[in-house]
Amino acid sequence: MILKIKTLLSNAKLSKDEKIYFHDFLDFYKPIKVLAYDEREILCEKVRAILTRRTQKLRDFYDLFKLSKRGIKIENLEKEIVEKIKASLYYKKYRENLERNKRIFKIGKEILEDPFERNLFIVQLPREFEVFLENFIKTLRKILTLI
Repeated sequence: MILKIKTLLSNAKLSKDEKIYFHDFLDFYKPIKVLAYDEREILCEKVRAILTRRTQKLRDFYDLFKLSKRGIKIENLEKEIVEKIKASLYYKKYRENLERNKRIFKIGKEILEDPFERNLFIVQLPREFEVFLENFIKTLRKILTLI
């Protein structure tokens, strides 16, 4: 999908004097078009990453939380997620990680309270994030049974 990306000046109202003074630089602040993944594709890829990585990343769970708040639900994309995971199993490391995660998959305090992972966030995680995780984990376990 092609998106138009805003810049720092996209919503700024520049005065006539500012436009004259900064004329040589304003072209660098025009919105640009970029290729981007569809939100559904991002969700599928995030779930694939969670299930086929050796360790999980808190930021992936948070990204999924934010997508769910935008109405992109994992439950509606289970088939696509399973297809994406199966396609990734061509690679030995993903197969091994998936098998390991199937056996011992859990999301515990070691991920949620990891100081390194927590310090990557500039905002405190809301309580509803933990509620989201409880439901999300159930859906992940269901997906694991479909692979």
